[in-house]
Amino acid sequence: MKFLVDAQLPSKLCEILEAIGADSIHVDSLPEKDETSDREITIYVDAHDLTVVSKDSDFYHSHLSTGQKGYQMFKLKMMQHQHLELIKADTKQAI
Repeated sequence: MKFLVDAQLPSKLCEILEAIGADSIHVDSLPEKDETSDREITIYVDAHDLTVVSKDSDFYHSHLSTGQKGYQMFKLKMMQHQHLELIKADTKQAI
């Protein structure tokens, strides 16, 4: 499975995904970085057969109205302190 990690999640999550053998890219790797619109992300994930990992429930609804393919998304719910722990996490400890 290949993932695109949305802007409000840390790029550290890509390292964790890669450590368990999953290909991933952070939205900051796209040309417009965190300014990439939901529509542009939708086009990108459809073209590259990616699953979005996001905290943004609005993104899901946005994709339903514009996406061309079957859609896959992991929506994460986390408190701010959990987000900070993910940023600080050592990849080996996270697995």
